[in-house]
Amino acid sequence: MRKNDAYPVVDYRAGAAWLPQIPQQQLREQVYDLLRAGILKQQFPPGGQLVMEELERAMGISRTPLKEALQRLEAEGLVEVIARRGTYVSKLNLERAAELFDLRQVLETGAAPRILDSATDEDIERIVGLNEDLIRLLDEGPYEEIVVEFIERDRVFHTEMMKLAGNTALVNTYSGVNTHLQIARVNTMFVRTQSNATGDEHSRIVEALVDRNEPALRHALAGHIDASRDRTLEAMTGEE
Repeated sequence: MRKNDAYPVVDYRAGAAWLPQIPQQQLREQVYDLLRAGILKQQFPPGGQLVMEELERAMGISRTPLKEALQRLEAEGLVEVIARRGTYVSKLNLERAAELFDLRQVLETGAAPRILDSATDEDIERIVGLNEDLIRLLDEGPYEEIVVEFIERDRVFHTEMMKLAGNTALVNTYSGVNTHLQIARVNTMFVRTQSNATGDEHSRIVEALVDRNEPALRHALAGHIDASRDRTLEAMTGEE
């Protein structure tokens, strides 16, 4: 304690063992992950403005990691920057959603032969486990409390299956498409019967995957994506 000071001087400079530094890269990832999750869970609603000053204050961060996170989200199409107006969460209209479902069908059914060629028995067993977890989730709580998690696990199921094709460019393209469709699904008022239908459709996909039956896998994927498209567009139409 210095002379005449009422309180001791606390040394919190670099090197203090009790106050570890957070790497800048880790901070950037944390900010990005938080904002992306907020968009996908509709905590930041479609069309809503993301005000930089308010986000900085709420998250206790500086402008740089926030700007970098928003730039990544803009590149993914999750936010839109309008000159002299600000940054807004992207909205997905019916026409765009329909186009993305068509693209998703081309990507998934087209990947089926590569998936079956590349997947090991252990890979397929892991996909089966993801689907079992997805279906089991429906019995873990009131539907309105688990629907967002159900949609997220559905995304993981399809993405992990696409990874089995062993094509990074394909997976990256698919992930961008499916992220936007995930937002559309989260933002619509899905009911339990629709998620039950998803589970039934997934079971047919898994059965074809286990049997290594390419025609059956392509047929199951096409049927599931068509049905998901119809469910989503119907729900979006009801909101307009």
